[in-house]
Amino acid sequence: MRSSDQILASRYARALFEAASASKTADAVAGELDLAGEVAAHPDAAAVFKTPRLGTAEKKKLFRDLLGARASAVTLRFVDLLLERKRLDLLGAAALSYGKFLAEGRGTAKAVVGAARKPSEADLEAIRRRLEAFVGLKVELEVRSDPALLAGVLVRLGDWVLDSSLAGQLERLKRRIS
Repeated sequence: MRSSDQILASRYARALFEAASASKTADAVAGELDLAGEVAAHPDAAAVFKTPRLGTAEKKKLFRDLLGARASAVTLRFVDLLLERKRLDLLGAAALSYGKFLAEGRGTAKAVVGAARKPSEADLEAIRRRLEAFVGLKVELEVRSDPALLAGVLVRLGDWVLDSSLAGQLERLKRRIS
């Protein structure tokens, strides 16, 4: 995704977050966005939403029918707006940005910890404490297994990345030598 699209998706997400917060549905909208993203990403649905043969009104109706009563008016208006502006492809990036705004609103941050094998609870708690001291927010950890790291961890927190994996160290050493 181009950086300009990422910026635009973030702006859409910010507006959605403000609308959802005002209507006290911010948490529900996060789940509804995930559902809408699944609908839009389905191969059959994606082809239908990209075709110029269907008008915007028909696409809106189809999306509403697919979501049914599982989405609030705020989420449905947001999807309608993306369809009207022919920006449904930004839905996934907007959902990710929305999640970041939601976490900021709660005073939390989400960090993704990649490791060759699952770290112990004590190690995860140490990582959490250090990240919380670093960002000054409560940190939620998402642990992912990535055997390609060989050993160590790779931590992503927003735009910040700490790579203390063996694979990362070998790559940096390789660049220095060549």
